[in-house]
Amino acid sequence: MGRGLVLLMGFFDINVAIVLTAMAFDCEIPAKAALIFLAGLFAKAGISITDIGCITDFWAAILIILGFFFDPPAALFIITAIIVGIKGIGSFGI
Repeated sequence: MGRGLVLLMGFFDINVAIVLTAMAFDCEIPAKAALIFLAGLFAKAGISITDIGCITDFWAAILIILGFFFDPPAALFIITAIIVGIKGIGSFGI
């Protein structure tokens, strides 16, 4: 993958981490925005199914879906947001 695409995916991961953190604190997330994040996470996870990064993408997408229908513990959102955020920051090469 090109460097620009990796940076774009890292930026997307950071945005997903922000959404997960907002869901942990019971902030209202618009349904259309959540669908965009879900589609992006599933597409990003489908690029490379063999690494731990895709597993975290699938887990984050499932957690966002569960967050709309159920009330998972906030710790799940926070832990997943930290993992996805670290993965996103790592994409920037910092």
